[in-house]
Amino acid sequence: MDFSVSIKKAKEMIKESVACYLQRDEEGNLLFPVKEQMPLELVGPPGVGKTEIVEQTANELGIGFVSVSLAHHVRQTALGLPEIVEIPFEGGKCKATRYTMSEILAPVYQARETGQREGILLVDEFNTASDSLMPAMLGFLQFKALGAHKLPEGWILVLCGNPRRYNRHAREFTAAIRDRIRRIVIEPDLEAFLEYGMEQGIHPDIVAFLKMHPDCFYRCENQGDRDVIVTPRDWSNLSRTLAAYEKQGFAVTREMTVQFVKDEHITVEFINHYRTYSRIIDSGDIERILAGEGIKELARKYSLADFDVKWAVQGILMRNIVYHSGCLKAEELSLSGRGEAVEAVNRQIEFALQFMEAAYGKGVLLEVTLNYLSRNNACWKVLALCRNPAYVRLSGELLLLGEKRI
Repeated sequence: MDFSVSIKKAKEMIKESVACYLQRDEEGNLLFPVKEQMPLELVGPPGVGKTEIVEQTANELGIGFVSVSLAHHVRQTALGLPEIVEIPFEGGKCKATRYTMSEILAPVYQARETGQREGILLVDEFNTASDSLMPAMLGFLQFKALGAHKLPEGWILVLCGNPRRYNRHAREFTAAIRDRIRRIVIEPDLEAFLEYGMEQGIHPDIVAFLKMHPDCFYRCENQGDRDVIVTPRDWSNLSRTLAAYEKQGFAVTREMTVQFVKDEHITVEFINHYRTYSRIIDSGDIERILAGEGIKELARKYSLADFDVKWAVQGILMRNIVYHSGCLKAEELSLSGRGEAVEAVNRQIEFALQFMEAAYGKGVLLEVTLNYLSRNNACWKVLALCRNPAYVRLSGELLLLGEKRI
């Protein structure tokens, strides 16, 4: 039985393994000889971010990254194509067959030519290899070579694939192959995605929706005459599209959303949620709160609202603060460069927290808000630079409340 991990944990395991494989002794020799470096195999549903975390790992370690898909290869392209050459033989010449560079390894050698002496080679769809290709892949796993060419020292082999229930072309590996790989099984993880979303700026409406409807985060199943597919990749792509539509002033419709969220029920739920946000934005209440105008009056108004409206107000406030924080330049987020732009964002945070406390009290919505502010990189820089008094006070009070509950 395979134990599953979250995408965040899988990334940690990859990073640790690659760092160990690249470790060298005082004489510059790898502590793990190439033949002893067991490739990592990431197995998980489509769209959970397997390829992305491998590329992120390479970037964070400052090494190269090459990705190839085995679904695009046959035996000839994987091992190299034959060519006829002349070779010396007993004082004369004769013709012999020589193989060209493997098209799987060629991009790695090209990367080395640009100075990337270490890196990760990601072979995607590894478990879809044809029967004719599997013997070569077994040798690749064991000897890190395809045909006459080897995977260069300093480059680590990582494999990716989907389980058979998501890809009917996928195969179960033989014992000989499984004995030569380190399998990491990944399952969709909403908490990890939301944490990533807070750090990377996933559209706040999506973050708020998924917190309210966690069962809508991932679907990948066949429902009779249609496939239902909703993945973290879809939510990320929808996030970028929403931001672009809003900037252009285009209407966000069900027909557009279902192109990403390929489930009619979830699409309708999200559009209703998004329209609730739009009505609140059109009311002008958000601008008043962020400007510190009529906070007590608006707090009374929204304290009586349904929870989905309260949640929407919180999400819109965060969206505006995150946007303005993200517009700050690096030099403005320093003690020497701190100016009016930073102070303006700091005041927005102050007013938003005053409203949240007055309208919702020291409950879950305020806790979520403080957590969101601390996890978003741009907001956290403003908080740290200005030592926002409302944030400092409320964080301390909620911490004390939590200790008392314990």
